[in-house]
Formats: sequence, structure tokens, C-alpha cells
Amino acid sequence: MATLPGMAERTLTISSAGKTFRTTGWKIGWVTGPTPLVTAVRTAKQYLTYVSGAPFQPAIAVGLALDDAFFAGLGPDMADRAARLGEGLRAAGLVVHPPEATYFTTVDVRPLRPDGDGHAFCLELPERCGVVAIPNAVFYERPEHGRHLVRFACCKTDSVLDEAVERADLVVAIGHDTVEKPPFLMMSAGGPKVVHVGYQSATVEQVYHPDIEVIGDIGASVEALGARLQGRLTADPGMLELRRRILARVNDRAEEDRFPPTPQRVVHDVRKVMPDDGIVCLDNGMYKIWFARNYRTHVANTLLLDNALATMGAGLPSAMMAAMLYPERRVLAVCGDGGFMMNSQEMETAVRLGLNLVVLVLNDAAYGMIRWKQAVDGFPDFGMRFGNPDFVRYAEAYGAKGARVDAVEDLVPTLEAGFTAGGVHLVEVPIDYSENTRVLVDELRNRSPGVECS
Repeated sequence: MATLPGMAERTLTISSAGKTFRTTGWKIGWVTGPTPLVTAVRTAKQYLTYVSGAPFQPAIAVGLALDDAFFAGLGPDMADRAARLGEGLRAAGLVVHPPEATYFTTVDVRPLRPDGDGHAFCLELPERCGVVAIPNAVFYERPEHGRHLVRFACCKTDSVLDEAVERADLVVAIGHDTVEKPPFLMMSAGGPKVVHVGYQSATVEQVYHPDIEVIGDIGASVEALGARLQGRLTADPGMLELRRRILARVNDRAEEDRFPPTPQRVVHDVRKVMPDDGIVCLDNGMYKIWFARNYRTHVANTLLLDNALATMGAGLPSAMMAAMLYPERRVLAVCGDGGFMMNSQEMETAVRLGLNLVVLVLNDAAYGMIRWKQAVDGFPDFGMRFGNPDFVRYAEAYGAKGARVDAVEDLVPTLEAGFTAGGVHLVEVPIDYSENTRVLVDELRNRSPGVECS
């Protein structure tokens, strides 16, 4: 407003540190404008409140003296935070009114509370989800006009916003088996309700004790649940965008050109050469976690892995059986060097049976997963390294074909050539596991302080 013609000498601009610097509890604000108007405000204020948060005032003065670039970035930064919060609120089932400015995002609570009582919604929210919202009705001259609206502050750090929107009140676990690692950690009391959908009743453990079970054919159960919920939930167009962002986060750095390639790049390139019905059989090692995380399947039973005893050496025999059962499909065994050598003699069997399959050996000259866990837990690097044979000649000794990848851009064409030629092919590629700690430890630990991630 002050930028309009003739308004500069008539306008006071008021703001606060709680919004600009996200220091809500400090209760420090400021006013700028023509000297006579500011003087009048100061004179009036001294009769209302003498001082507030005096020790914090010098800190805010330092903040106000920051470079202009800091303040120029506040608008785009706040817009990103508002969008981030809005996506989470949409995913929770609320109707979001995106802000064009301001520090708050307003939502319509009626999809979750049909009576539209925003005040009651805000009273229940801290106990149910540990999140605070403000009913907009208190700002209306006629409160009934804003009864169904509440607002959330988006001038928070990303971690606070993420934690807030992730505090769901219901988790539906489909097909979960406690023999695998839990998809989340349940608390002994409080937290969201959990519905277990599976072929068998859940094995109740300290970290997994569902409140309700739906037992039977999983496909039929999910379809029946969908039919029962039809028309009772508001479709959320923001979910597709949220899914897109989740996948983008998972696939981050999947096309990096560094060599040796990262696990993300290996998974990306394997997905590129495998058709929808192609079968990938994983041995057990560090790469298994990355494939489980990053490899998107489109047909059932096309990514085979075992998460129970997780026996090393299982990848090649699994792929051999898949190739015998489905000779018309592409079959790929993905093995670490350690796991491959535990059952590598079966290369002779695969050649003798005339199978068509490709074996991808990821070479880090170590038992990579255990070595990584040693490092994460602060133990010395002991007993996990070893030497390997020349894998190309090793494959040829069994009558198979062998190839070694020496540049990141060669992995896809080398795999493609093996499938095109037919027969048993071994492809060796070195792998860089330096991403393990950043993605699988640091990011999880930062999102879940106090949780052991090793």
C-alpha cells in the first residue's frame, strides 16, 4: 500500500519476528513509516505495554540488518512452505484454500467433520495428532460465516511441517508380515490406529500390534473396503501430486553419471532394460535395500527377494528357476560379489540346462552390507574385505559369456546385448555405496530423532 501514489506518508507497515524469523514465542515486532506516525505509535504503546522480551530485541535488530537477499527470498521460501503444508493437509482429507500471501493456510474441515465445527476440530486436534490449529471464526464479525474454517501456520521449518502432516490418525498396513522389517514403529500407547489387511492374522509384537484385522484374500479385501468407502471419502486431487513428489524424492540422483555407479543408478538402468513382465531375482546384500526402495514393479511377482533369513547365494538359483518356469520372459539375477561366489558353481547348471538369463554381479570386493553396518555402529572395518576372481573369465570357464562394464553409460547396452544374444551371460560392474549413509541413515535419523537407524 505504501508504494501507491500519495500513500507513503500516510502508511504504517507492521510486522513481527514470529513471522519473518519464525521466532513466535519471542513476541517482538516493529513498525515502519513516516517519523511523525511512528512517534505517535510509540507514544501510545508505552501506555499499553511497557516492554516485551527486551533481551530479544537486539537479536531482532541484527536480523533486520541482514542483507536484502535474505528478505528477497522470504516470499518464494514461504510459498514453498505453504505448498508443502497444503499437500499434507490435502492428503489428510481437508479442503485447502492456498494462500496468495500471509503466513497461514486455511482449510475447510467439513470433509473430516461434517458438522463443520472448526472450534471443536481445533480442540480435538492437539490430543489426536499433536498439532495445533486456530479456528477462523474468531476473526469474523459474524462467526458463523467462518465456522467451518481453521488455519495452520506455514512459517515453520520443513521438518516441523513434515512431522505435522505425517501424524495420521489411521494407518492401513496391507500384506505386512513381521518377518520383514516393520514399515513403521508402533507406540505402546497413543499414536494412530492400525488396520492389518492380510492373508493371515498379524503376529503381534512390540512394534506391531494392529487394532483391527481384515483377514482373507488381500485383493478381495481391498476391493471390499473400497466398495464400503465409496462415496464416504472426498477424492483428493492433491494426492497424485503428492505421489509424484514422493517418487521424485525416492529417485533422487538416479541418473548421476559418476563411476562406479551408485545403487540408484544401477536400479534405474536395470528398470530401463527390463520389460513390465521381466523378472528380477535379488541375492542378499546392500543392493537389495535399494532395489526394494527404488524399483517400481508393474506386474506381480517380478521382483523376487527374501527378507526373512535373507540367505546369501539365493539370487542365481532363484533366477534359474524363474527362467525355467517362464522361458519367454527376461530374467535377471542381481548379486553382490560375496553372495554370487557362495553359489557360483550353479553357472554350470544354468549353461547345461540351456537357460536364458543374465547375472549382474555388483563388485565392491567386500561383504558390503555388514561392512556398512560396522561403520554406522562405530566399529572398526574388520574382516569384511576379500579378493575376487576375474569374473569375465570365471563365467567363460563355465561356458557362459562374460562382460565387464567400465563406464556408467555402458551398463544398459551391455545388459541389453546379453538378453538379445540369449544363453547365460554374466555382467560385472563396480558399485559405489557411499550413498548408503546419506539416504538410509542420515535422512531417516533427521526425520526421526532418537530412533536407531542402523
